[in-house]
Amino acid sequence: MKTRHTIILLALAAAVSVTSAVWYGVTAGPWAPGPRPEGERAQGFTTILGEDRQVLLRTGLSVSRGDEFITGAENAHYVVSRIFGRTAVARLVAPTTAPGAVPSQAQPTAGPMTIVIYHTHSDESYTPEDGTPVIPGNGSIYEVGTTFAGALRTGGFVVVDDPTRHDPHDNQAYIRSRRTAYQDIQMYNPFAIFDVHRDSAPASDYIINVGGQEAQEVMIVVGQQNPTMAANLFVAKQIKATADSLYPGLVKAIFMGHGGYNQDLLATALLFEFGTETAPRADADQSAKLMANVLVQTFRPVGP
Repeated sequence: MKTRHTIILLALAAAVSVTSAVWYGVTAGPWAPGPRPEGERAQGFTTILGEDRQVLLRTGLSVSRGDEFITGAENAHYVVSRIFGRTAVARLVAPTTAPGAVPSQAQPTAGPMTIVIYHTHSDESYTPEDGTPVIPGNGSIYEVGTTFAGALRTGGFVVVDDPTRHDPHDNQAYIRSRRTAYQDIQMYNPFAIFDVHRDSAPASDYIINVGGQEAQEVMIVVGQQNPTMAANLFVAKQIKATADSLYPGLVKAIFMGHGGYNQDLLATALLFEFGTETAPRADADQSAKLMANVLVQTFRPVGP
């Protein structure tokens, strides 16, 4: 009996070793998903409260202890300290953080600058127009990406708007989209690569008025589990500083979450959440145009 138990234990140990080796082989290569699969709800949200129980942020992003965010108007820096189901509590790290100098005096680059746009969550949609928050394989988030791409081209960037689908909307989506991002970087040698999403939160949390026109706030997401996290965050802060100067309130927050979001592939890789599922897509389109101008003013591209 002992011999039989020993054989079973050895077999289990061998299976674990093989599984570990296979996982290491996947995670060690250029398509590695990072230390922890990233998650976002297709619907629903987590409410993050301050220690005074006031609502700081609602988001469909996966929220974990140690996540951080910098708020829009105040530039206050918080870290998530406790999680209770779909409610989290964050403590204030710094009342305000220096946004960095607005790079409004940046000189035009010597040649064309390419930006790649892709969509990890191919199904994300906007309920007011689409009647549903998700359309598998063909979410209207692609329409917002197209608007974003067109405005960036008008501003002088060369844009690759990659339509590759990465369904289903699960924890493996970022592994599938990593292949797309890696291949696009190898093929186009872009200046930056942006993963375009929409959040899932109440419409009232995102709808704003900019210059007399309705739009939706934009959240910039940076992954903490990247060797390039400091560079990603620096770029996010520069973009936010420009946005705060041009369109106060447009950038909802910079959210620094657990996971990698494939941002280790490029220092200028960022994730943008253009509004939320419960607000009109037309407002997200308007935000895409505004954010494109923010990027133009930040980086001063020269068209082809």
